[in-house]
Amino acid sequence: MTVAPSFLLRELQQAETSCIKCGFCLPTCPTYRLTGSEAASPRGRIDLMQAVAYGELEAEEIYDQLDLCLGCRACETACPAGVEFGKLLETGRAVARVGAKPSRLGAWLHYVGLHVLLTSPGWMWVVAGLLRFYQISGLQTLLRNSGLLERFSPAMAAAEAAMPAVPATAARQRVPSETDPEGEVRDTVAMLTGCV
Repeated sequence: MTVAPSFLLRELQQAETSCIKCGFCLPTCPTYRLTGSEAASPRGRIDLMQAVAYGELEAEEIYDQLDLCLGCRACETACPAGVEFGKLLETGRAVARVGAKPSRLGAWLHYVGLHVLLTSPGWMWVVAGLLRFYQISGLQTLLRNSGLLERFSPAMAAAEAAMPAVPATAARQRVPSETDPEGEVRDTVAMLTGCV
């Protein structure tokens, strides 16, 4: 087994980032609450990063768990030891990303998601309609009950489980490019409509 770069080991060994395994982070972690898996918790991810740092696991073996983390850092506010999990996560992801061998499908989905869908409100509207159909047609229930997604891709299954209910087309409204002000006009503002 290869040992991870020394910068991961340094981050893990710093006194201010040493996890005492108290578990206070567990109820604050959305992925742990959703999956119930210790590996999907902050302390579980720290253990995985330590295993990579000491050569017990290969970096690509922890890629999915680190990628599943939302990076919300809610665990940091609950931690009595002051673990800076965000810093650890960034370092761990950098190491795991280098070790991971993404599939062609994964690379294609990544490109389409970031460079096609998120840059086009029209395509996002189409995707919202397709997701709405998926939810109300019974396909979502069928897929969840079958357990196929969990076997095919646990990360995708967790993301699908966290998907909110998509409102009907009538309830979804495009943000107008201009909105008439209410009250006294004092200034001009702009709104970025590309954010999701």
